[in-house]
Amino acid sequence: GWIAFGDYNADGAINAGDVNKISDYIFGGVAIPAGVRVDMNGDGVYDVLDVTLLTNYVYRGGPAPTCTFTPPPAPASILKDAVL
Repeated sequence: GWIAFGDYNADGAINAGDVNKISDYIFGGVAIPAGVRVDMNGDGVYDVLDVTLLTNYVYRGGPAPTCTFTPPPAPASILKDAVL
């Protein structure tokens, strides 16, 4: 199943550890586990804006990440063999 927005380690709490791991992903470090939702603002791009929203929530009392999730499209290699 899918994990709450920003909950990198799926422990049910969004905290500094999650911010650090997602920052590492956004800036080229670690991989995001399957099911972790990183697109905090729902724009379809994982970038510094997502880290900023999560940081504001964890460190500054900003709103919780609650954007609507849209699954990414299937890779073209999968679609070419699909019967539509």
